Amino acid sequence: MATAATVNTLGDAASTAIAAGDWATALTKALAAQAQLSVLPDSEYQAGGQTVLRYDRRAVESLVANIRRQQSAALGMQQTKISYARPTDS
Repeated sequence: MATAATVNTLGDAASTAIAAGDWATALTKALAAQAQLSVLPDSEYQAGGQTVLRYDRRAVESLVANIRRQQSAALGMQQTKISYARPTDS
């Protein structure tokens, strides 16, 4: 279960690794923090004491895309978005 303490610990570890120039560890810890945050719902208190929870599906999709990029990079592949624009007639 994702908790604030877990997210804080991972964030602190990522910050420490960044300060040390350990980019691999920083990325690993930041991805783990992102994973924790992406499954935590946002909560909103409404009149009458009712709590509404909302899950951010885009955050999970973003996490999955990020993990896929990292996996591809680990395999020596790189994903690049290419846009083609047709030349205009002069």
